[in-house]
Amino acid sequence: MKISVLIPAYNEEKLLGKTLNAVTHQTRPPDEIIVLDAQSTDATAKIAESYRVTVLPLERKTISYSRQQGLLAAHSEVVAFVDADVVPHPDWLERIEHALTIKPIVGIFGTTRVYQDKAGIISRFYFNYVTQFTNVVLHKIGITLATGQNMAFYRQKALDAGGFPVEFKICEDWEIAKRLKKVGSIIYDPTLISNTSDRRGNEGIPYIIRYIKIMFFYFVLHRADVVGFPNIR
Repeated sequence: MKISVLIPAYNEEKLLGKTLNAVTHQTRPPDEIIVLDAQSTDATAKIAESYRVTVLPLERKTISYSRQQGLLAAHSEVVAFVDADVVPHPDWLERIEHALTIKPIVGIFGTTRVYQDKAGIISRFYFNYVTQFTNVVLHKIGITLATGQNMAFYRQKALDAGGFPVEFKICEDWEIAKRLKKVGSIIYDPTLISNTSDRRGNEGIPYIIRYIKIMFFYFVLHRADVVGFPNIR
C-alpha cells in the first residue's frame, strides 16, 4: 500500500514547517507529500520546497477545490489529509495503514486536539473534549463529521463517489465522508490524533455563531457554498 499525504496551504509560512517536519518523520514514511498551494503570497512554497516535497500551485483558494486537486494529482492508492497548521502524532500513518489493511473499510478519520497554549478556553474545551464525545455518538447514529485535518481513504473510491464538491466553501470533509459511505464503510478512531493550532478558536463567540450557521446551511438547506471561514494567519 502506498500513501500520499496532501496538505492544503494558503500563506502558511509560520506553521507549515512544523507540519512538514511531523509528516516527514512518521514511523511509517509517506510515499508522497503534496503541498496544495492556494495562491500564497508569502514563503509557503519556498518552505515546502526546502523539504523536497511536491508543490502544486492552484488557481483557486477554496479548501474544497484544493482537496479535490490534490485527490486528482496524487499517485498513491491511499490519500491522507492534514492541514498546514496541524501536527499529526508520529505513528499517524502507521495507524492509518494498519486500519485500512485489517478492516474492510474505504476510509478512516480521527480527532484533533489543540496544542497551542494561547488557544482560547472555549476552543480548547470544544476540540479536546466536546468533539471526542459528539463524534462517537453522531457516527454511531449515521452522521459522520469527518475532519479534513485528520482523515484518509482510498483515492479511487473517493473519485468513484464523486470526489470533493469544488463549489463548497466549507464542510467538504463532511461531504466526502457522506459520499464515501455510499461505496463502503468509513470508521472513526478517536485514538488517531492530530494536534491543531486552532487559531480560529481564538475568535471566541463569533466562531461559535459562524459554526452554527455552517451546520444550519449544510444540514437543513443542503448548502455549503454560502458561509465560510475568514483567513486567519
